[in-house]
Amino acid sequence: SEYRRALETAALLKLRGAIWQVDYQIRERDNGLIGNNSPQEWFLKFPEYLQLMALHHFYGPWPGGESMADVSVRLKAGILDTLRRECDGQRVVIVAHGETIQTLRVILEHTHADEFHRNVDENSRSFRVGNAQIIHYTSVNPDDPKDARDELTWVRSVNPYDESYAGHDWREIKHRSYSNRELLKLARK
Repeated sequence: SEYRRALETAALLKLRGAIWQVDYQIRERDNGLIGNNSPQEWFLKFPEYLQLMALHHFYGPWPGGESMADVSVRLKAGILDTLRRECDGQRVVIVAHGETIQTLRVILEHTHADEFHRNVDENSRSFRVGNAQIIHYTSVNPDDPKDARDELTWVRSVNPYDESYAGHDWREIKHRSYSNRELLKLARK
């Protein structure tokens, strides 16, 4: 991200031989009209938007700002497609902001929008993103280095400051497929 905090964080990582690229598309979610208002002011000024967001955290936009779905489109088309073309087979570090990282997780972990909503509603420890949170993806099985795949298949999340706040050990990313019956059940839900 081109925001100062992300630039400082990237530089302070002191990764040997790092070549950084700065991209405005990795910026934080556009909060629109809520700006720097406190949560108490949100309820007073924008009750209808907060109701929309409560209905669905992934699709509900900030007033005059972006929904997480909007951020997802921006990141997928602008960043992830570029990384696939230009950085295939390389190690990549992205330094970004909380909701941006959550959106990247939705894309890379094939998370359904309703699952995202549930994780936010439940304040799921395994899905939280705190300051300095590290989300690590790999195509090499952490338990069997001979098991390497063509795509990112494992993920872990580490919070170096407070392990009790967020994180999880390595887990396999599951690509969910649906039968006709399961699709109908999902549609009725």
